[in-house]
Amino acid sequence: MQIAQGWDWGTIPAWFSAILSGGSVLLALYIILRDRKKAERADATQVVCWTSIDWEADDFRTHVHNTSDRAIHDLMVWAWLPPEQAPDAKHTYQGFPMAPVLRPGEETDCVVERWHKYQSVAPEAITYIDSDGQSWLREIRTGRVHARGPRRFDSRSRWRNFAKTRRHARHIRRIVKRRSV
Repeated sequence: MQIAQGWDWGTIPAWFSAILSGGSVLLALYIILRDRKKAERADATQVVCWTSIDWEADDFRTHVHNTSDRAIHDLMVWAWLPPEQAPDAKHTYQGFPMAPVLRPGEETDCVVERWHKYQSVAPEAITYIDSDGQSWLREIRTGRVHARGPRRFDSRSRWRNFAKTRRHARHIRRIVKRRSV
């Protein structure tokens, strides 16, 4: 078919089928990636956590229950510290270890003191590593799950763990800032 200025546009059905074929390939790739991401988050979303206040001991008790089919590792509770407790006089977070391994169906808890120097200390999030080696952060109040970087093993793991803890504290601060805005 000849169109203005001498361009040969081909047939309309050929153009239509090419556009639909390209769109269907893109849609298939999107669905595959979405399902893969959902499968990766399946174990992480089955970890349940909540906080209760023990009025007799005057502290927070953070509970974690693993309802997934696989174990999780390196559980930590991250609590917000007031500026007076932080060494650099800014708001910061401190990690409290819970359990090295939590098997399927098990539950554990961690005690965080509620008051320190007459200021409230509140648990904000937990972190853990699933069986695939993916690190996760779960906010206690909202229940949202955030993927973190993969776990690495090397000879400098001690320094990396220290650096990871500092990066993790910054990550929690960003999450809390976004939530408070």
